[in-house]
Amino acid sequence: MPTRSSRRFPWPWDARLARTQIGVLRAAGLDTGVMLLPQADNSLLIAKKQTNLENLYPSTAEYDSAPVYRERTFQFRPTGGLGEPTQASAASRRYHYGINVWVTGGLFGKGPAVHPIAPLGTSAMHRKFVEFNGVLYYLTNSKVMQRLGDSNAAQADVRARAGRVALDAIVFQGAFAGSVRCLYVAWDDGLLEEFTGGAWAACALPANFVVNTLEVVGDELWGADAARSIIRKVTADPKVAANWGGPINIGTAASPITAIKQTNNRLTIFKQDGKVFTVNADGSDNDLFPGLQTTPDPDNGRAAVAWLGSLWFRASRAFYELTYTGGPTLTPRGPGRNLGNLSEVRGPVQAFSGWNTQMAFAGIYNAELNASYLLSYGSWVPKADPSQAGTNVSGTAYTFLDQYDGAVRKWAGRKITSMLVSNIPSEARLYVGFADGGYDYIKLVPYPLLPGQGAEYTLDQSYIVLPLHHAMFQSDDKHWTGVSAFGPMFGAGNTVELEYRVMARAAGSGAGPGGTWLPWGERLTANGDRANPELAVAGKGLELRVNFLNVSQDSTPVLEGIGLHERLVPTFRRDWTFTINANEYIARRDGASTRQSGRTIRQWVEDAASAPASVSVELPDETLSNAAIFSYEEHQTPHTERGGQGWAITVQATQFAVVTIYGIIDRLGGILIDDLAGYTIDDLQYF
Repeated sequence: MPTRSSRRFPWPWDARLARTQIGVLRAAGLDTGVMLLPQADNSLLIAKKQTNLENLYPSTAEYDSAPVYRERTFQFRPTGGLGEPTQASAASRRYHYGINVWVTGGLFGKGPAVHPIAPLGTSAMHRKFVEFNGVLYYLTNSKVMQRLGDSNAAQADVRARAGRVALDAIVFQGAFAGSVRCLYVAWDDGLLEEFTGGAWAACALPANFVVNTLEVVGDELWGADAARSIIRKVTADPKVAANWGGPINIGTAASPITAIKQTNNRLTIFKQDGKVFTVNADGSDNDLFPGLQTTPDPDNGRAAVAWLGSLWFRASRAFYELTYTGGPTLTPRGPGRNLGNLSEVRGPVQAFSGWNTQMAFAGIYNAELNASYLLSYGSWVPKADPSQAGTNVSGTAYTFLDQYDGAVRKWAGRKITSMLVSNIPSEARLYVGFADGGYDYIKLVPYPLLPGQGAEYTLDQSYIVLPLHHAMFQSDDKHWTGVSAFGPMFGAGNTVELEYRVMARAAGSGAGPGGTWLPWGERLTANGDRANPELAVAGKGLELRVNFLNVSQDSTPVLEGIGLHERLVPTFRRDWTFTINANEYIARRDGASTRQSGRTIRQWVEDAASAPASVSVELPDETLSNAAIFSYEEHQTPHTERGGQGWAITVQATQFAVVTIYGIIDRLGGILIDDLAGYTIDDLQYF
């Protein structure tokens, strides 16, 4: 056959090389067929699957040293807070979100049990809790109520004004002679009342001044007229109008005051437009952060609270910490900083309360889902910064981390409006008030996930969702072979159930209708248990949900971490090793002798090895592949002809893709029907 490359067996060349760019070599009239020399094992071409990473890992007894192509374990320990939807590093310590879970002290398990209280005859917004004379009082719209016990019937009205709203309450005892400790309540019509514990009395106020919100600074009681944007203070009997000083105008009356709070004996005034003011000794005001102004919202600053020497407040959807050490400093502290949080656990902070120095709690509300979520804020860890020594002469150094965890609790169909950590009646509790007038309480213990602490755990659905896991090989397939749980404990009857979803799946199931979670396999019942998936699970990324199941409120499975066992399955590529015979006269596979220039063959291979793009490699197995030559080694061979030069050129190449697989029909390209005269169909296999 007078074709450029004969298709009769045996093929005339061991391989053909050409640049991917069309015609670069052939335009010069050069034949790119080459013959190969035997390797050490007498083979002409050695092809291996690419394993370029395995030899780079140290031989240490760590999960990271396991071969990535066989099976490696990713250790998930949720110690960095919520809000990471997609894995960000090889050792991610954050998680996407949780529902009804505790994540604290390096452990995670079921969230706390809640005890709902629905006071009889209340259905309006719960505004505030306040402790007075060892009793818990709270404001629910038109009523001031007293907690007498942990039942609906044990919630007593102590003051009610039909059609009016109790806006604020505070405990104050002045430094004047004959003063007693009293509870003061401010109403929406400006009435200020004093409650001694047994009787109520109205306070006389100066003309053109009413009180809607209150604060105590040392021996001073401050009141704010919200609509007029005026504040006054009293150090003597608040029931006498002449004892009130001022007035002090705060900004413009176009924006009402929403709250007044103090920290470090510094009074701070919050306004509906998000602005924050302080006052000077001469009665002038200071607009601390003019750029903080936002769209007017009655919730801006309303639930401001003092904790750890700072004020914590909401302005629009943002949440801030305000400190006065070394001058006013405003720092964003809200969970909304997690801009990548794609979960349902999101929304502005509605209420905030600190629990000693251990942690704080934030209540957020998702208006789209009409659901509230309780988050824990802060975590104490030793040696947070690797550059620190971590210890001092007195022991381990601890650092408070600015992070949110949770949701510790989810309330569907309810909106959080107030919170308070209180030791009433005896041990620490978190009281959470809602817009429907009811409240829930949660028992707090210092170490809720350790046994013997007296913690109570929810019986409701509880789970934590890991970030979309891709093992930092985002474009390659992974095969997930199992999941392990490391304790410290499960407890009798307690189990962990796994569910999953696969993104860009390569095999097995992905997700049910509507993206629902699919069951993984057997439940985990003991520390170190491993559960393999019921079906083959492979793809680009895996979402894993860890469900906690308990049998009583006294116990929960408690985990330190989850081990995800996986292996990398990259795109199949061969690494070739072959030696090209670049001599003057060589024999082809069909027995014919070819006159070629060894120097020319050498130049062709050099061009192919230095090509910035891939080259095309055609092999006798009827494949044409794109490949890149990454290793080049040449040996000059003894002369076979007088004056000639020859080389044995050893190269290594990676096959990226098979471009064409030739078949019977392709072999007939350029052949006329008359040329097939005398041949049978079976003879075509030799063409």
